Order: sequence, then structure tokens, then C-alpha cells
Amino acid sequence: MTEHADIATVVILSALGILLLLGVTVVLLIVVHQRRVRHRAHLAVLQLQHARDVREVEREVLDHTLAEVSGELHDNVGQLLTAVRLDVLALLNSQPALDIATKMQGTMERAISELRRLSHGLNTDHLRDRPLVALLEEECQRLHRPGQREVVFLAEPGQPNVQPDQQVVLYRIFQEAMNNALKYAQASRITVTLVNNGELRMAIQDNGVGYDVNAAHNGHGLANIRRRAALIEAKCTVLSGPGKGTTVILSR
Repeated sequence: MTEHADIATVVILSALGILLLLGVTVVLLIVVHQRRVRHRAHLAVLQLQHARDVREVEREVLDHTLAEVSGELHDNVGQLLTAVRLDVLALLNSQPALDIATKMQGTMERAISELRRLSHGLNTDHLRDRPLVALLEEECQRLHRPGQREVVFLAEPGQPNVQPDQQVVLYRIFQEAMNNALKYAQASRITVTLVNNGELRMAIQDNGVGYDVNAAHNGHGLANIRRRAALIEAKCTVLSGPGKGTTVILSR
């Protein structure tokens, strides 16, 4: 009887051990599953926040472009159409028709080209579809003013490998840096450099008044530019000082 009791005890203890092991295993599986669920939920929240941030950047790009379009419709296109009107008046006053017609044709072609460029700027899809090099070069050409300010664009051959959302953010950072250089730095020369040697590097350098980047409130959008850079996991470096100009360097 004692031997049978010992065997029964061993069997019971073994069964209890197995049940305990199964219980621990089930608990561990539940914990792991819950962690995976929480991790997926966290990733979903981050992806949603990223999408919202990108949409906000697109809205800011469009707002900036609308402001630029408003000014250029008044300044550039308005002046071109005024020139056409004067040519028409000259033509009506019997001045040499061929010369005036040729001049009018050139003016109208410039006006049409300007209107097309402005219409492209109102469509943020072109920021995703067109090459980044082409976007930056076109904007630098637009901002260049012979005799007033020099805007130079330098780029290595080839196109950077960036996702559409990243390209939108890069362009917005470029817009902000250029806006700071034009409105606050009083720069007469701005050089934009794009390097793609395994690491994307964009630099916007101006010869303006410069400022103290360590000041608590420098008013030059530095915090906003860095926040945009963090959105695409890029490093943003700003080099400046009073009277030394400013260089904004973005690398990723």
C-alpha cells in the first residue's frame, strides 16, 4: 500500500507540475501577445501621427506658395500684361507693326510661361511626382534677381533616393530656410547645394547678417526647421553668427 501511495503521490505531483508548467506557458503567451498588440497599436499611432505631420507640411507648402503666387501675379504677370497693353496702344498709333508684334509675342510667351509655373506651384502633387533636383533648381531660378540678389544652385549628377513624403518635407525645409535668408538675413547671395554620395546632404548658405543660433528666441524658425528634419529622421545643423551669414545643413 505504501508503495502504491508513493506512486500515486508522484503521479499527482507530476500532473500538478505539468499543469503548472502549462499554466506558466499560457500566461507567458498571453503576455507576449498583449505586448505585440500594444506594439502594433503604438506603431499605428506613430504612422497616423506621421501622416498628419506630412499633411500639415503639405498645407504649409501650399500656404507659402499661395502667398508667393499672389505677389507674383501682381508683380510679374501684371507687369507683362501691362507691357502687352502698351504695345497694343503703340500698334494702334501706327508704329512699325512687325517690330511691335514680335515684341508682343515674346512678352505673351513669358506671361504664359509664368502662369504655367504658378499653376504648377498650386498643385502639391508635383512635389511628389517631380525630381527633387528639378524642384530646387526651378525655385532657385525663380528667386534669382540679376543685379539684386544671386541665387545659385549646385547639384551632383543623379537623383536622391527619397520617398514622396520625405521629398515634401525636404522641400518645405528648403522653403523655410530660403524664406529666412530672403526676409530676415538681407542676403545678396544664396547658394543651395545638393550632394548625394550615399548620404543625402542639402545646404542653404547665405551671406546675410547672421544671428545667434543659441539665443532663446532667435525668431528665424530654427526650431521649426529642426522639427521638420526630425520628421524624416534627418540631422539638421545651423551655422551662423552676427555678421557671418547663415548655413543650414540637412543630412540623412
